[in-house]
Amino acid sequence: MKKIASLFLLFTLTFTYVLAQNNDAFVASLKKQIAKNDQLIKDPKKSQDYRVWAKRGKLMLEAYETNIKYVGPGVDAKILPLLGIEEGQAYYGKPKEIQKKGDKEYWVYDKVTFIVKDGVVQGWIITKPVAEEPLLKAYEAFTKAVKLDPKGKFAQKNSTKRQIAKLRDYLRNAAIDLYINGNSKKALDYLEKAMDLYKYPRMKDDTTNMEKGSLEYYAGVFAYNAGVYDKAEKYLKIAIDNNYEVGNSYVMLADILEKKGKDEEAAKLLEDGAQKHPTESKIIFALIDYYKPHGEYEKAFKYIDKAIELNPDMAILYLVKADAYNQIFDDLSKQYYNLLEKSDSLKKAAFRVRYQKKEHDRLLAEKENIDKKVDSVESLMNKYFDLAVEWFNKGIEKDPKNPDAYYSLGALYYNRGMEVFKRAQKVPTAEAELYQKLINEYKGYLKQALKQFEKAHELNPSDVQTMQNLSIIYYKLGMYDKHKEMKQKIVEQRQKEQQQDQQKQ
Repeated sequence: MKKIASLFLLFTLTFTYVLAQNNDAFVASLKKQIAKNDQLIKDPKKSQDYRVWAKRGKLMLEAYETNIKYVGPGVDAKILPLLGIEEGQAYYGKPKEIQKKGDKEYWVYDKVTFIVKDGVVQGWIITKPVAEEPLLKAYEAFTKAVKLDPKGKFAQKNSTKRQIAKLRDYLRNAAIDLYINGNSKKALDYLEKAMDLYKYPRMKDDTTNMEKGSLEYYAGVFAYNAGVYDKAEKYLKIAIDNNYEVGNSYVMLADILEKKGKDEEAAKLLEDGAQKHPTESKIIFALIDYYKPHGEYEKAFKYIDKAIELNPDMAILYLVKADAYNQIFDDLSKQYYNLLEKSDSLKKAAFRVRYQKKEHDRLLAEKENIDKKVDSVESLMNKYFDLAVEWFNKGIEKDPKNPDAYYSLGALYYNRGMEVFKRAQKVPTAEAELYQKLINEYKGYLKQALKQFEKAHELNPSDVQTMQNLSIIYYKLGMYDKHKEMKQKIVEQRQKEQQQDQQKQ
């Protein structure tokens, strides 16, 4: 008996596809009612009657719902062709086509396209609306009806409560769809209207299952992305007060302050956030991102270490610390060469006044002080170079498949080698032994750099920048066959990329 019923259902479906979403008569009637209502709200007297606006709100809800009947977010897409069958015909039937875009499917019907992901309806795009912006018009109508009702009974009716709750949820879901599709400003408008409807009387069973501060958080996100920063601040602060998504909320608030040129306030806000929420990694990361570019390395290291404590297996944190040491090394290198130039300049100046003992001695004494600073800075350079190498290696140990880590370490060795080579060029001809020592040291660093770049190339063989660095090092080390081979690889890769660009066009 059950098998016969199943066969009958399949038979029925086969012949009802042609009738799918055949609601034209209803739509025509609905449009006539809306047109009549449009005239009523233009009438100075009748437009003051709350019942006119109440009717309008109901009509606009129907206008929105007619193309998404039976469907809501979370519906199994497989049942779309079956919906409405118990009423004599499938309401949607078989889609005209299913378009695949990324991880989503777009089930195209005559008047609506459903967005499906992992077999579940995520949202929809109404392609033939019964009325333009029906949700916004419904919001306007219901809120006006409540205001115009002289006795205040309209808002207390169960039918009104249900309609407003339905509208509220539609507005909220539409806001999310708008945001996902890149319209943050309109998404904010829809969500703010949905939030406003929460203040109206509700049925006892109207539970939202939403955490306090969640709606304000999303309103803050929409406002932030729309560039409406004053509203974003207001909503994000409410989210923080309700302990909802505090990490993202603090980070966005701090970014807003920075955009307004209030960098110190941004840092203080993040510091307060880290103190109140010491395990919130996003706030810690934001503090690292703030202090590191500002050159406040000690503070950056404090939060990097905290982040590592919270996320010991996150390789990028070790690389961030290595990069900070690398930046300190670079800063010291610049300082070191400035001091060397100054020392050399003082030496030449002293030589020019060698017969003026007082001035000659003064210049040499100044040079001696500079040379002491050179030694001190060189010692610090060595220290931070070693620390950078250590932490790059720690990052590689955590994630040995990351080509960027090897590339960064290779660049560190290469830059160190070039710094030594630069020093060698300033060695007087008479000091051949020192010159050769520095050249050997320079080549040693290049060989270390070569190992790292070769590993980066192995993991990411299409990266042209890595290949260019390898080509340069092969040439500097006299490995001319390897240099020639790498140059050819670069040519082939660029040709391949050009072909790919042409195909895209």
